[in-house]
Amino acid sequence: MGAAGNSLDQALLQGFQRDMRVIESPTWMVLHKLSMYIDCPYALLSVVEQLTARLINLLSSE
Repeated sequence: MGAAGNSLDQALLQGFQRDMRVIESPTWMVLHKLSMYIDCPYALLSVVEQLTARLINLLSSE
């Protein structure tokens, strides 16, 4: 899916969040991208990187 599909997905998600009063928070960051680990060796993590781009973290309480 291209950039246009992503912006449509974002617009639909934002509309759903607004209409249903759903609150989200940022997802976790993969360790190999944190500044303290940036120079450490790591394996190919393409699946993890794809998941972090698509995850939505819903709050469990207010």
